[in-house]
Amino acid sequence: REPFTIPKYQWDSTDPLMCMEVVFGSGDLYRTGSAAGPGTIEEQWETGAAQKNPLGPGQWDALRLVQGSQGTMGIVTWGSVKLELAPKEEKCFFAAADRLEDLIDFTYRIQKFKLVDVCFTMNAAALSAVWAHETGGSSVGFPPWILVYSISGYEYFPTERIEYIEKEIDEIAGETSASPVSDISGVTADEIVRLITKPCCEPHWKKRQRGSCRDIFFITTLDRGPRFLEIMGARMKDRHFPESDLGIYIQPVQQGRNCHLEFSLMHDGENPVEAERVSSLFEEVSEAFLKAGAFYSRPYGIWADLAYRNDPHTVKALRMVKDMLDPGNVMNPGRLCFRKEV
Repeated sequence: REPFTIPKYQWDSTDPLMCMEVVFGSGDLYRTGSAAGPGTIEEQWETGAAQKNPLGPGQWDALRLVQGSQGTMGIVTWGSVKLELAPKEEKCFFAAADRLEDLIDFTYRIQKFKLVDVCFTMNAAALSAVWAHETGGSSVGFPPWILVYSISGYEYFPTERIEYIEKEIDEIAGETSASPVSDISGVTADEIVRLITKPCCEPHWKKRQRGSCRDIFFITTLDRGPRFLEIMGARMKDRHFPESDLGIYIQPVQQGRNCHLEFSLMHDGENPVEAERVSSLFEEVSEAFLKAGAFYSRPYGIWADLAYRNDPHTVKALRMVKDMLDPGNVMNPGRLCFRKEV
């Protein structure tokens, strides 16, 4: 469920994971989707079959259940993953703005028509930290908000494809508040895309600035983003947390139907006073976000209590499933809503 940077290929929340083999807590070996059969995987391969349909077997979606279970149902031994062709040519752009609101309509429209590949937005603090960490240089004076996107050309007529898509995006930009450019303050969009499409070197870029970081991330829709920014801004002001230490990453998912919104609270973890202040801010803001409609798709730590406490019917159903698939409660006991009743 970690978001990836090319949302146009994500048709469902489980993409790009297709099928998998799982050993449930009961000891049963199980294959999901088209991998379930008939025959073994090797026999399926001999007939030319591929394990690319994640649904089933039958009328239930075991993949989705296991994918979100954080190891409380079983252990996945292998999975099949959907791949796409690497582009033959690629051209990258920025669209900068002083307010997030000025990029929302543009982002929705280029996603709607599946015009771009890489597509995400960061605030200046986050993108500056990425650039400085990966290049070993100093921070760059980026605008408050930066949308990064790429246009790809594939095997047939790659240059022509990029040209007509670029023209179409320019027309959309002319009808919105966006102004696409290829570089900002001497940093090119091609360089940024090259950096974010490779593994991050150690230590992670979020820790470069202050040494530690606490992340708050959830699923929402892009148009609701400004409301969450207001909530975070108000709580930061109350606790005197500097804006320069707040990184924000917005990743459209499922072809732009919703987005992953991530706040990074960069701080000095060796300073107990500052660490405690950030921990308190983390808990307070997490609850405020939930009340504002945040969906914690990956409810780690305190988010598990927040996500499940208002839905006892779902908790009851999940515990019944847990009892069937892991009757001995050996799989990651105590995680999610599977704590023992007192």
